[in-house]
Amino acid sequence: MIPLLAVLIALAACAWNVLLNPGLPGEAAWLAAWGLAAAAFAWRESQRLPGFAHRPQVRRWQKAGRWALAAALTGAYSVLYWWPEGVEPLLPLVDDLSKALRGAPADRWWLYGVLYTGLVLNSGAIVAVRYRHDAYQRRRTAVVAAAQLVFAFTVPAILQGLDVEHAGLHRDWKLFWPLDHSFFEPYRLDALRAGGAIGRFYLISGVFLFAVVAPVATYWWGKRWYCSWICGCGGLAETTGDAFRTLSSSTPRSWKWERWLIYPILAWISVATAVVVGAYIADVESIGPLSVYHVFTRPYGFVVGALFSGVIGVGFYPLLGNRVWCRFGCPLAAYMGIIQRVKSRFRVSTQAGGCISCGACTLHCEMGIDVRAYAERGEDVRRASCVGCGVCAEVCPRDVIRLEATSEGAVWRLDAKD
Repeated sequence: MIPLLAVLIALAACAWNVLLNPGLPGEAAWLAAWGLAAAAFAWRESQRLPGFAHRPQVRRWQKAGRWALAAALTGAYSVLYWWPEGVEPLLPLVDDLSKALRGAPADRWWLYGVLYTGLVLNSGAIVAVRYRHDAYQRRRTAVVAAAQLVFAFTVPAILQGLDVEHAGLHRDWKLFWPLDHSFFEPYRLDALRAGGAIGRFYLISGVFLFAVVAPVATYWWGKRWYCSWICGCGGLAETTGDAFRTLSSSTPRSWKWERWLIYPILAWISVATAVVVGAYIADVESIGPLSVYHVFTRPYGFVVGALFSGVIGVGFYPLLGNRVWCRFGCPLAAYMGIIQRVKSRFRVSTQAGGCISCGACTLHCEMGIDVRAYAERGEDVRRASCVGCGVCAEVCPRDVIRLEATSEGAVWRLDAKD
């Protein structure tokens, strides 16, 4: 009941603000948003009543509600990307904040950034309460929320306010290639080269993060160091999307779809980037009759960068779970997953003989891994898709599952609880 009470308190405060300041459409809009949030959490809490969630009528309502929510989310992202006029009435809500931080009127991407960061922070607080007895989960939630607030929102806004927008520096610094698919495009490279010391820092650090930090950190700690602790996509999935984690399928068919999609996407962006960089060095815009932009860059940006990562990646939370993009489409997750699978000191260990086959670990795995099957055999989970969120260990009633790192025979437990 604590998450529901927190939402209701915020809702009451917003309503009181509306009463004291009548005629403010911004507060009215926030009031409606909080009302929807309160209704969602009230529904979630009601499902904990004995036998309530198993009634046929309730299950039909749940399915219809998930489809309606998915339609609303995909519709919102479609409007944001391809019908910017549709979000203009909402811009006054965040215009004052935009002028204060970056000295410019609000636009659709600023609105999106405010909403995205607000969701991560608000939902992160709720998740921290939900896992309040697990120190690992509390730390992880705090770090991913702080990374979103500082590196993805505040720092880019301040840099833009300092009139360095022309250098293309008002971007999320921790977002690097291949997740940032446009990093090596000519306009970005020209902007970074012309950006002085800050531009050179962004360029060098972007290459360094991909070529050195990512493989080394994944070798030592698995890809959890990024996917569960730093990434903005993972931050939304682990906070706002936490309520949908049990919807991730663990069937062999879904695993096949995962491999058939994510690795070809990594190959696609690798080839496209190689062609773009080669054309940039050769100072050409086409290769024979093929335009570099229209053939290699633009299709990927539309299909993967917008449609998959945004519209489907978030819009399908209520249908396929909170890690749709991370599991099936993220090229950076695929890149680090290969390293994690082939050579990494990170593992999810299981204690032989302790598993009671309750299935809670598999149910709560947001990446659709059948953790119970590994636990029943006493085998370590060394899957390329595992993001090391540690929730399987949190929900295990027998403490059979642990997140560990190994080095020369020594073992360190990474998910130590209070």
